[in-house]
Amino acid sequence: MKRVLSLALAALMVLSIAACAQEPQQQGEDTTPPVTDSAVTTPAETEPEDRSKIDDLPADLNYNGADFTLYTRQNQFFHSNITVEESTGDQLNDALYDRELAIEERLGLNISEIMSASSSDTGPLMSAIQAGDTTYKLGTVRCVYGAQYAAQGLAYDWDKMEYIDLEKAYWFDSINENLTFAGKRYFAAGSYNLTSYDFTHILMFNKGMITDLNLESP
Repeated sequence: MKRVLSLALAALMVLSIAACAQEPQQQGEDTTPPVTDSAVTTPAETEPEDRSKIDDLPADLNYNGADFTLYTRQNQFFHSNITVEESTGDQLNDALYDRELAIEERLGLNISEIMSASSSDTGPLMSAIQAGDTTYKLGTVRCVYGAQYAAQGLAYDWDKMEYIDLEKAYWFDSINENLTFAGKRYFAAGSYNLTSYDFTHILMFNKGMITDLNLESP
């Protein structure tokens, strides 16, 4: 199950940031390739592939319709859901929908999501783990409750999961470094979860008062 989790998450990361576009051809633009003095065209140089944005999953992986269920906390203030049920024409909604379909097709998975009753309702997830129930392959919980999972030995070290490379560009290394406890990374943030984008907080302080009171700058 750990291997299924790591593979699906790696695909989630890549497909959540993957996008490509061609520049439109200008009207009347001459597309005839230039000819050199020797009448031989020189192929254009291609940029080297950026492996930091590409996962390293084996190309022949297929889990034959295995279930991949997420337990997600519900909150009205941000996009807590990782999947959506249908295409609606909304750009964000359809991006999530297309990502889910692409992962299911690529890895042979059946992805579903169960929303908690509230942002603090982690009981079902914690009870399932304690009972050895592997229904939930990934859980998103509020950070203040997440520490309870680590303290009780209910969380798994991401660095030990096969194919998960937290150095890839689709992981948030600045956040993940600060979620490390005693050399273990039980929690990880990345592009698959939009809460890191739309529920970010800032700290503001008065520099003048800091200077006048001879205090250490935070």
